[in-house]
Amino acid sequence: AQTSSPGFTMNQANTVMTVANAGRYQISYKMNTSAALFLSARVRVNGADLEGSLVSPSMSVNNFASTVIANLSAGSTIQVQFFGFLGVAVLAGDAFLSVVKLQ
Repeated sequence: AQTSSPGFTMNQANTVMTVANAGRYQISYKMNTSAALFLSARVRVNGADLEGSLVSPSMSVNNFASTVIANLSAGSTIQVQFFGFLGVAVLAGDAFLSVVKLQ
């Protein structure tokens, strides 16, 4: 399920969020997989890795979460990405991406 507030839009596939206004934002995500996997997760802003958002465990895990604060330009795109795994990661339980404008 997805909820959004004025100032944010999601693409049709619910995979990319766009912020309408420049500012300082708190960006958080949490995802759980159905099995422990040796993979990593990160937030990407405008196609580049967001510093501080990387979760790269040294062993197989099934939960990934991070919170960072970043300055974003109007029109910035945000997405959460699993990477470093050859296979399929199946989400289990609630997953979320939260973007809150602080200033």
